[in-house]
Amino acid sequence: MAQQTAQPGIAFCTFCDEINKDSVTRTFELFAKLTQQHIRAIHLLFQSMGGHTPEGITLYNYFKTFPIELHLYNTGGVASAALTAFVGAKHRYASTHATFLLHKATPTSEIPMNAFQHRQLARTLEIDEARTEAILKGAIQMPPEKWTAYETAHATITAQEALQYGLITDIRDFPPTAGSQLFDI
Repeated sequence: MAQQTAQPGIAFCTFCDEINKDSVTRTFELFAKLTQQHIRAIHLLFQSMGGHTPEGITLYNYFKTFPIELHLYNTGGVASAALTAFVGAKHRYASTHATFLLHKATPTSEIPMNAFQHRQLARTLEIDEARTEAILKGAIQMPPEKWTAYETAHATITAQEALQYGLITDIRDFPPTAGSQLFDI
């Protein structure tokens, strides 16, 4: 089999981080740079165990409307807010042994709070859960027992299940070619 070489107009990128303000900013900056270089397709290895819900929704909306063909690859694990971002891409893949994890929003504050602040946090979590669930249910056709697992604790999805549920379009590995430049986010 002949070795493939770099393909002009295609960028290969890697993301392995928490979904937060800094990682979203870095994604915006790199994608803007690649857009200016007239790249026609971005292939992004996307590995994240989650992060902040608003930033995950931001990436979802950004990926969904991004003007360049975007391919995301789960090569190990995509969870929580990262899964929300992941479903924004039109072309989604997972390696054979990759998994996805869905769960309800959880608070990240370690600051002492009074009862009023706890109620406000609970309201914010309810809003975040509703937004996330609407996005996920629009992208994943899981059986009821998986949605029940999501409602009560968490649901883990294998690559094979992800293909069956429409979460990914194919099971395949991240495909950088020899001589390709890799960009890290």
